Amino acid sequence: MCGMNLTAENLKKLQAENKRLAVENRLLSQKIQFLLGKLFGKSFEKISPDQLALEFGVDSVAPDTPEAEAEVEEVAVPRKKRKHKPLAERIPEDLPVEEVVIEPEEVLAEPEAFKRIGEEVTEELDVIPTKFIKRRTVRPKYVRKADRSFPPVVAAAPKRIIDNSYASAGLLANIVLAKYADHLPLYRQSQINKTRFGGDISRQTMSDWMFRLAQMLAMIHEARHESPLAAQTLLEIQGLYQIEAELRANPKHDRRAVRQEKSLPILQRIGLQLQTEQAAHLPKSQTGKAIGYTLNLWDKLLVYTKHAPVEIDNNLVENAIRPTAIGKKNWLFFGSAEAGRTSAIHYTLLETCRKLGINPDEYLRDILPRLPHMTNHTAKNYTPSRWKAARENQ
Repeated sequence: MCGMNLTAENLKKLQAENKRLAVENRLLSQKIQFLLGKLFGKSFEKISPDQLALEFGVDSVAPDTPEAEAEVEEVAVPRKKRKHKPLAERIPEDLPVEEVVIEPEEVLAEPEAFKRIGEEVTEELDVIPTKFIKRRTVRPKYVRKADRSFPPVVAAAPKRIIDNSYASAGLLANIVLAKYADHLPLYRQSQINKTRFGGDISRQTMSDWMFRLAQMLAMIHEARHESPLAAQTLLEIQGLYQIEAELRANPKHDRRAVRQEKSLPILQRIGLQLQTEQAAHLPKSQTGKAIGYTLNLWDKLLVYTKHAPVEIDNNLVENAIRPTAIGKKNWLFFGSAEAGRTSAIHYTLLETCRKLGINPDEYLRDILPRLPHMTNHTAKNYTPSRWKAARENQ
């Protein structure tokens, strides 16, 4: 007792202190039990004093102390039972069904002795792992039997989504979803494809596919932002180009006079419409910026209506420099601003699908084969919202 005299008074003090500590220890144990029940859902487990000593550094209570029993009282933590959805809701009805029939051994041994009166059915949800296949498109060649002087006939080859690439719509959709929906980096996809599925596709190859695919998907991406104002303006602009086509077909016509008579009224309608719409759009919005940019250059836009030799656009110049510009995309590198745009296009389309409740895999597999034939004019029909509406109206 470290030199302390063990008198009757001191003994009572120690016993009182020991009792107080035992009660405090029991209360702390109950609190810990309650918290563990909350955290891990174990509502009826016990925690012994030895366990407390091990986990929290609490001294074990002596077994011969009657006021402090070694066993901690149970603390019941009621748990809410989760209501499971019916099986029909958890396994959608429109999934493909693979049926397995198990006949009784007695029936197999003596089928003529039994009559089927019904069946017992159980269902489970299964998954088919990714599997690479080689799709071989065969185009037979024929010659006329009666006259072989005619050249052989063969069906036209279907256009590839990406020129000089072996990537199908399914493969491209799988890579897009894994990277931009499931956040699986391309180098991880490359490793998984090789080790699990036997497909050796390098990260750089997939990166190039994503970039080139985004360039084509940009038409749909940009069509999402097309407003009624833009649609109307495009129709007016088509009228302007129709006038120019007529002038090129009739070089003897007075270009200035025709433009003043036919083109200028169209331009005036466009200008008035833009001025009316400008107040309805924030200056820094995409539409607001486009309207402001156009109106700031409005006087220059009208120049061609006053001078016959001036063309409506600079297409002639663009055609002249095209041979030098063709290779510029080959000089881009991963991590450039263009790579950021690639990601933005993929992310935007997939996020739009998610918000509209569209299966992105189904969407991509349907639109990707259409990309080689798509134009800026038809792209608006394949935005996620238009695509969904068309499916629902079928």
